[in-house]
Amino acid sequence: MIINDHIYIEDLSKELVYKDLEILNISYITIDEASIIIKNSGGKLEQILLKSVDHFDDSPLNFIRNIYKNCPSIEFLLLLFPPFTEQSR
Repeated sequence: MIINDHIYIEDLSKELVYKDLEILNISYITIDEASIIIKNSGGKLEQILLKSVDHFDDSPLNFIRNIYKNCPSIEFLLLLFPPFTEQSR
């Protein structure tokens, strides 16, 4: 699945189940939206490519734990986060 339009991701991610999804490639997404898609993926995700992840307020370990728990077949993981600044604390 490749999504390049951020407008509909949140609504779609909550409603759809992606039981045979093997590759997740999204240009703009929040951690919450990505977590919902990963939880609804059916455990067959092999590649996750998330570019420009926004609103990364939670611990990075929680998100990685979600991937570990829901993606036993993961072979490739690419996460691009904005630089951490003192003001984002």
